[in-house]
Order: sequence, then structure tokens, then C-alpha cells
Amino acid sequence: MIYKKSFDDVGDTYQYYSILSGQEGRVFYFEIPENWVGFLEKIYISQIALCYSTLIIDKGFNKIIYTSPVEFKPPVFVKENIEVRSNNGTATPQLFEVYIKGFACNLPYEIKKRREEISVG
Repeated sequence: MIYKKSFDDVGDTYQYYSILSGQEGRVFYFEIPENWVGFLEKIYISQIALCYSTLIIDKGFNKIIYTSPVEFKPPVFVKENIEVRSNNGTATPQLFEVYIKGFACNLPYEIKKRREEISVG
């Protein structure tokens, strides 16, 4: 059984959405499976003049992104989900694209494994 997976093996890591002029909307939504935790390492968001995007982690951590890619060192801990909302400040509809890189770990397994290592040592 695999206890660590790339985000590519967990869900759709590339998503896109067209947003009308002067509007804002969800471009990306990625859910971490139950009993797993995620670690976001890098995010790529299409860059369009007069537009910006907001990265939202677990409905709490917010980061406005103007340039891309953004690399996180150390990776950002994700318990439930990753969302990106974009704002179109142009006079025409725009296609926003998002791609993420990271990995997920099965938390109960990892805790059990670490406890076993400690008790053996």
C-alpha cells in the first residue's frame, strides 16, 4: 500500500475557468482525501495584466498572487482543500489556469509508523 502520493495521483491538479470582465470566480478547487494531509510545494497561475488571484488553504490561509510560479519552502500544510479565486480586471473575458505540485500523506499510517520506530529504538 502507498502511504505517500503525488497530488497528481490524488486529484485534478490542472484546472481552468473563464471569467467575465470585471468579475471574480473560483478557478481551482482541490480536496485532500479524508485521513490524509497535503503539502503544497508549488503553484502556477496564469498571469494576466490587471488581474490577480487569491490562494485559499483550508478556508483560512489567504495569499494574493500577482506573479507565478510561487514555490513554498517549506511546503504549505493542507488539511482539507486548496482553492484559487481570480479577479478579472480587464475589459474582456479571460481564461485563468492553475496547476499545483505537492504530495499527500496518510496521516494515521505515518503516526503509527513513527510510534513503532520510537518504541523499537
